[in-house]
Amino acid sequence: MITDYHANYYAHELSRVGGAGVDRLGRALFDACVDLNPHQIEAALFALRSPLSKGVLLADEVGLGKTIEAGLVLCQYWAERRRNILVITPASLRKQWALELSEKFNLPSIVLGSRYSSDRGIKELRSLLPTTDFTSPKSPLFINDILTHSTCDDDSILDYFAGSGTTGHAVIKLNREDGGNRKYILVEIGDYFDTVLKPRIAKVVYSESWKDGKPTARHTGISHCFKTIRLESYEDTLNNLRYREEAREEWERDFAKVR
Repeated sequence: MITDYHANYYAHELSRVGGAGVDRLGRALFDACVDLNPHQIEAALFALRSPLSKGVLLADEVGLGKTIEAGLVLCQYWAERRRNILVITPASLRKQWALELSEKFNLPSIVLGSRYSSDRGIKELRSLLPTTDFTSPKSPLFINDILTHSTCDDDSILDYFAGSGTTGHAVIKLNREDGGNRKYILVEIGDYFDTVLKPRIAKVVYSESWKDGKPTARHTGISHCFKTIRLESYEDTLNNLRYREEAREEWERDFAKVR
């Protein structure tokens, strides 16, 4: 249990940004577990020195710790809450980078690989709906990992461009795994709302896994209810207008006078 004073102090320390030189890196390295060499500190400070710089190329010789230098920069950005960071590496190094960021700098990361590709999304969708011609569904694993890192187990998730319903699929899958109570709101104007999205949600609720449109794990079905609401479009409103006959005749008389 901490006092209000300590809570304010910790909040200040976590949110303050600034400093220069080694002081700037000091806060970022508070949780780091790495042995540093002077040249690595200098390289990281050089990369962080100019706010106008669009980028820095770290080109030390092999074995001098370019990964550590880059990790220092990422760690500093993370400490300053500049956390929209993308690390691009060869496929063979993806897991190595994720491991080093976690073990040496205590930085969380998500590895984006083939499990997040649209090909996997298509395969997943066609296992539920074999005849669908929907061409670019997202992978449920991709949305699942985003939700795992960014939501609590009772949050509401809104997808304003629902597409094939991958977000709803991922929410149901995640709730099934951890017993959460997340809700989803899906918005879509395409005709495939009735032919793809809604049947997909119904099938995911009935069984966790499918093959060729048939359930393979009926025992995983869950109690679930979803509600669909159709919002009338402007064109629908015009088409659905009905005029009283006397009002039409009155309008025609007034129009004839104007002419």
